[in-house]
Amino acid sequence: MRRLLSFLWCWLALATASSHAAGTFTVCFEEWPPYAQLSRTGQAVGPSIDIYRQALRQAGIPTVAFKEMQYNRCSEQLKQGLVDMKLFVLDNELPGLPQAHEATEYWQIAAIVRQDSSLAQYQGLADFEQARLALITGYLYPEPLQAFIQARAWPATDPTQAYRLIARKRVDAVFLDLLAFEQSNATLRLPLRPLHPVVARQPVYAVLAARHPELPKTLDAVLARMKQQGEIDRLYRRHTGRTLTEWLHYAGAVDSAETSKTP
Repeated sequence: MRRLLSFLWCWLALATASSHAAGTFTVCFEEWPPYAQLSRTGQAVGPSIDIYRQALRQAGIPTVAFKEMQYNRCSEQLKQGLVDMKLFVLDNELPGLPQAHEATEYWQIAAIVRQDSSLAQYQGLADFEQARLALITGYLYPEPLQAFIQARAWPATDPTQAYRLIARKRVDAVFLDLLAFEQSNATLRLPLRPLHPVVARQPVYAVLAARHPELPKTLDAVLARMKQQGEIDRLYRRHTGRTLTEWLHYAGAVDSAETSKTP
C-alpha cells in the first residue's frame, strides 16, 4: 500500500510539473452562480471566469484552465501547489500565500423574505429575533451573523429548498447572496424578494500558490485598469444584465458595524 501511495504521489507531482512546463495555469473555484459555474457542457462560465481569463492573459499568462471543486479541497490543492490560483477567498483567509487585493466580486448577504412580508427594508438583525431562519447545510457566515442564524435555524439542503420553505411559510427568511438569489428566482419565480440594503458586503479575492509571489501585484494593476476602462462592468452586464457598479448600487449602503455586534 505504501508503495502504491508513493507511486501515485510521484505520478501526480510529475503530472503537475508537466502541466506547468506546458504553460497551463490552473485556477480552481467552487461554483458560485452567477459569478462562476459550469455550463451544461461542463465549461466554466460567468463574469468572474471571463474577468480572470482576460486579466491573466494581460499579465502574460495566455493558457488558463479553470477547475471546479469543493471549496476546502480547492484551498488544500492551492497550499500544496497543485493549482496556481483560487478564486473567491476572503481577505487573509489563507495567510502565507500571495493574495491579490483588487476585488472583482463581493459577497453581498441579503435577507430573502416573502413578497407579503411586513418588512419593507433591512434595518437590523433585531427584526429577525422571533423569525425562523433557513440555514443551508455547510453554509458558513461571518460572525456574529452565523451565531444569530444558528440559534433560529431550520435546516435546508440547498438554496432552492430554502426558497421553497419560505414560499410555503415554513420559515420566514434566509440570508444568502443577492446575485445568486436574483438569478435563481428568475427561473423559480417564487413570491420572494430581497430586503435592501444587504445585511453585509464582503469583498473576495484571488489567492496564488506560493510559487507566484509577484503575480498579485501584476494582477492588481491589470484589474484596476480593467475597472477604470469599464471592462469589468461590461462583463457583468453581459452575464447578469447589470454592471458590477449597478449591482453594488442595487444592494444599497451597508452598515459596517451591523455584523460586528450582537443585536
